[in-house]
Amino acid sequence: MSTTVRSSISASTNLLPAIERIKIRHKLLKLTAYKLPNQETVVTTRQMALSVRLPEKTAKEFMRKNGLRPWKVLMPNRCVADGVPLSIAAAYWKHLNELGKGNALTKLGQELLADYLTN
Repeated sequence: MSTTVRSSISASTNLLPAIERIKIRHKLLKLTAYKLPNQETVVTTRQMALSVRLPEKTAKEFMRKNGLRPWKVLMPNRCVADGVPLSIAAAYWKHLNELGKGNALTKLGQELLADYLTN
């Protein structure tokens, strides 16, 4: 995990409100992301795993092993969720693909987010 990706996640416990919902879809992959006031686009750790049909614990384990801490995000429905930048979701899916533990959705997601983040 690069230090650039690590430094993008704040250790702060401040609650960040989601100000815009963004639907990212391509073929069978459906991902709901949220824009924050700091202009960062995040997904929940739950969404990061479930959108590629994997258990949430795999995403949390990836975060823990890489020393990453999610932001606390106030969602539009007023629930608080753990959010991570899209670059973390892309890194998670790439990690799974490189280990041979990915699937068609992790491969599609990795490509989709790479394109999304460069545009």
